[in-house]
Formats: sequence, structure tokens, C-alpha cells
Amino acid sequence: MRDPIAIIQARMGSTRFPGKVMAEVGGKPILRHVYDRVMAAEGVSFAMVAADYESEQVHWYCWENGIPVFIASSDTIGVFARVQGAAAGCIGTDDYFLRVCADCPLIDPVSFMPLTEIARMADNHQLPESPDYIAYRRSSDGMPAIRTGQGLPELVRWSALDDRAIEAREHVTAGLYEMPGQCIWLDHPCDESNTVDTPEDLERLRPKIEASQIHQYERSSLS
Repeated sequence: MRDPIAIIQARMGSTRFPGKVMAEVGGKPILRHVYDRVMAAEGVSFAMVAADYESEQVHWYCWENGIPVFIASSDTIGVFARVQGAAAGCIGTDDYFLRVCADCPLIDPVSFMPLTEIARMADNHQLPESPDYIAYRRSSDGMPAIRTGQGLPELVRWSALDDRAIEAREHVTAGLYEMPGQCIWLDHPCDESNTVDTPEDLERLRPKIEASQIHQYERSSLS
């Protein structure tokens, strides 16, 4: 199995914090913090940004800084279609990709490897069945980590998006973990939100982001 690509979904039109992915912290936008951390992760072949048609500031930043970007057409509606379009141009139907949100500037590079290792085991027929979705959940109550604000990646099989995620226009993978299917969950404490949803979140996380930029980053344990 080749290392999966990572798709970072980004747009300027957030309701609670418009333009948040381009808000600067430590001399670079949140989007760049996310991209650098994803690229520091082992088991990731490359990363690209999936942006909507209206997010011109994201488009220009990516072009000027050599970041691959997929720009959805003007008639594309919702994050699902953007991620689907980005994946379709890069991978085969049986391939996996990593989904990452652009508002998680503290995403841990170490968190990617456990997901890709399970996918590699499945590809080598070391598991009873091959999963369509591999992700983290909160160990205390089983809540999917993507809904806790923890900012952890998800590994998704491209072909699974067509038949089970079609209703998930806002949360791309909700159709995979809310309906029967081949899912593998990894427990995680999910003890503190590191997602930037509001200006207050950014100010709360700013000292931590500035202190742990990628050039200073020391890989931490998930335990």
C-alpha cells in the first residue's frame, strides 16, 4: 500500500469566525500551521488543500507558497463535494485518504501513523475484513473525536464516500460512523479542544500554538 494523501478542507466562510483559516499566529496563518504539521507526519505521501470557489485568499496563499490546492467549481455545494472532488483527482477507488480540518493548528503529526498502520495491515490481509473508516474516539464515552474539537485526522476509503457519506454535507464522514459499516476506532483521551471555532478559541490557543510551531515541534506520545 502506498502512503495515503491528506486532504485539508479549508474555506473562508465560517459563520462563527469568518476567515479563521487565514488568521495569523506566530507569523503564519492557521492553514500553514496545519499544513506543516501534516507534512511532518510519517505515513503521509503529500497534503493538499480542498477549498471552495469563493475562498480566493486561500487560493492565492496556496499558489504563492507552493501548497497543492483543489478549488471546487462555483456550483459545488458543501464540504462533502469539495473533499470528494479533491480525492477523485488523486487516488483510486480502493485507496485511502486522510481527512484533516484546517482549523486545527495543533494537530499532532504522531496521530497519523496509527491510522495508516491499520490500513497497511488491512491491505496485507492481516485483518479479518478491510475497514472503510479508521479514526479516533473519546475513550470516556465513545464520541467520535471529530465531534469533540480535538482535531485528529480520519482515514477514509474513497469508494465509501459514494454510497454511505452522501448525506453528510456538513460533516463529511458522519455517514460512515453513524451507519453500519466497517469502522475501526482508536481510543483517545480527547481531553481538551484544540479547534479554532471562534476568535476566543484562537486567543486561548495562541500561546500554545506559538510555543509549538513545527520547527520547534517535539513528537509527543498518544498515550
